Amino acid sequence: MSVIALTTVKSFLRVTHDDDDTLLQALLDGAEDEALRILNRSELPGLPYDLPEDSSSEPDIDTETAIAPSVIVAIALLVSADYEAAPEDREPLRAAALAKLQPYRTELGC
Repeated sequence: MSVIALTTVKSFLRVTHDDDDTLLQALLDGAEDEALRILNRSELPGLPYDLPEDSSSEPDIDTETAIAPSVIVAIALLVSADYEAAPEDREPLRAAALAKLQPYRTELGC
């Protein structure tokens, strides 16, 4: 099951019907898995956030809002490449996704 909500990806793709929800969910699950492998991570990266000085615990935020927005867009681009892209548009979409993921990669040069 994906961390990013299907409704988020459907909004990115401008899909308003439910006919392809099963397919889109499978593509989303695959795109998240691919992103994790590209990033060499076990969880999707988030943005740093500031804790109040008097706080001793993590803030109560939902999982999707903790994910870096550019990572969400990259995953939506991967889904788009598989869902609706013409063959000649597939590689440019994947390249754009990889460019958005690049800053979050770990263990480069090892």
